[in-house]
Amino acid sequence: MYRFGVCLLLLFPAFAFAKTPAEVFSMASPSVVVVRALDAQGKVISFGSGVVIAPAQVVTNCHVTDDGARLEVKSGSRALPASIRYTDRERDLCQLAVPGLIAPAVKIGSVKQIKIGARVVALGAPQGLELWTSPASVDT
Repeated sequence: MYRFGVCLLLLFPAFAFAKTPAEVFSMASPSVVVVRALDAQGKVISFGSGVVIAPAQVVTNCHVTDDGARLEVKSGSRALPASIRYTDRERDLCQLAVPGLIAPAVKIGSVKQIKIGARVVALGAPQGLELWTSPASVDT
């Protein structure tokens, strides 16, 4: 049975950048990856989204990486081995080291720019699907 991790990775207030969701997707999508946890036999046991935050560094949800005998990050057609570098269990965030990963880091904005009712764009790779985007409004 797969455990699906969904990680809200990027919140871009569309009004702050004066960009359409399609433009935000085009700008940020190269930084979104799929993180997979595999068992000892190499079978995928969970997967979710990840975001590149620095050279060869990815952040994902810890519940995606839990129970994996090994981890890998898929970026485009490449699957690279990964290891946990830091964990923040309280926030369910894990930082992974991914040697050989060549992908741009995202520019992280401030949550202080987001107001209730603002349009935002969330990017991710739900259920292992590569790069899905959904424009939405912040309502809570």
